[in-house]
Amino acid sequence: MRYALGAYLGLMSTQIRALVPIASRPLHERVAAVVRGEMARYEVTQARLAGVLGITQQSVSRKRAGTSPWTLDELETVAPLFGSTADELVRQARELRPVDPAGGDQWAPWGSNPQPTD
Repeated sequence: MRYALGAYLGLMSTQIRALVPIASRPLHERVAAVVRGEMARYEVTQARLAGVLGITQQSVSRKRAGTSPWTLDELETVAPLFGSTADELVRQARELRPVDPAGGDQWAPWGSNPQPTD
């Protein structure tokens, strides 16, 4: 029962965290998001990162999820896999901001229901 409750509460915190926009999360979570994106872009697996870093896949999983922060040394080690530097990964994380799904510079005002101009 104790484990089930702990697992449930852990799931709840994960679901709640998913509702918080990435731009307003702590820097270590934004760095994790940048690394996840670069891993997908360059098709780098957790196993490969674990091997390069000399840590377990479970540790890489926690870092990817943002529950365990990346160190600068680790970022310097993995950044070349992405054709980048640790500084660039951190800069990208600092510059994360909400994305407008419409592709414009600003969100449409509430209730404006903009129509396409064909």
